Amino acid sequence: MKWAFYAGGVAFILAVMYTVFTSTETPPADMEEFRRENAQVGILDGLKESFMGIFQMPTAMRQLAIVQFFTWFALFSMWIYSTNAVTSNIYNMKVDAGLYSRITGFVDAETSRATDAKTKKELAALQTDIKEINQFQAAQPTKILTLNLANYYVSHAQPTAADKAELQRVQKQYNDGPTG
Repeated sequence: MKWAFYAGGVAFILAVMYTVFTSTETPPADMEEFRRENAQVGILDGLKESFMGIFQMPTAMRQLAIVQFFTWFALFSMWIYSTNAVTSNIYNMKVDAGLYSRITGFVDAETSRATDAKTKKELAALQTDIKEINQFQAAQPTKILTLNLANYYVSHAQPTAADKAELQRVQKQYNDGPTG
């Protein structure tokens, strides 16, 4: 699975490099005229021209602009929720409710004792993870754990050998991908 990311990265870089080396940009015919026009135009003029250009575009380009706008809007949702979707459906990040309860109890106790800003910020992020797990997995007998919760509990608590082994399995699943 890891090699797929490398292959995608190489393909992306090659596509960008191809574009960089094969695209040409033609300078204006009269460079002095171009500089004079730019000196007379302000930022607001540029924004106005860009906005008004939307109404002067051909129909096909206007439709494409609308599609692109909503595509970018949807990408943010994808970026936010794709991690949970992948870990829920592909990786085995599930732990039993007892271990989850011990982790949340530990994080709650640490949150009440935290004094420095960095620790408070880290624990606030973990509390957000816990809140989302409680919201979306409340009725589940097993909980899909975030890697952040697993890492924090292993590194800051003194888990039992069984809990530590289970959390190391979760970490391995996340880092190495699904097996079998």
